[in-house]
Amino acid sequence: MATYQNFKDGKLDGTIPLKTAAGMTDEHISSLLQLGAFYYNQGQTEHALTILEGLAAVDPDNAMVQGSLGAIYVKTGRNEEALATLNRAHAMTPNDISILVNRGEAMMRLGRTQEAGRDFKQAMDLDPQRKNPAANRARLIVVGLAAVARKIEEVKKPK
Repeated sequence: MATYQNFKDGKLDGTIPLKTAAGMTDEHISSLLQLGAFYYNQGQTEHALTILEGLAAVDPDNAMVQGSLGAIYVKTGRNEEALATLNRAHAMTPNDISILVNRGEAMMRLGRTQEAGRDFKQAMDLDPQRKNPAANRARLIVVGLAAVARKIEEVKKPK
């Protein structure tokens, strides 16, 4: 008998992937990912979340689905969910720059600054040519954090 956990793990009865049972192909998943991105870019975050959460249930081993869902969780402030989702994506693709930067943002928002810094550094190291937009976002975040740290130090100095 299927349980909720089986469904959550993407299995119909513990063995049959929901993706297979639903007759979905990688092309179907890709098309739905594009639709989710379209909704997100149009500001329709709830529609994007509905699609991506459904895809994550149907194809939980798809790093792109997990990474996209995690990114939307970060943007909507659902940082605990973002971190869990991005950790799954990172386990599948440990050198994906976007996943690293989004995970770093989620950790930063959760006060886990050292871990966030490691993800940002790894993302930047993976982009020595400085061409990847996500790695460049990490660079901007790091520069911004350094500026804030300098201001805090200035305020702390006795006059």
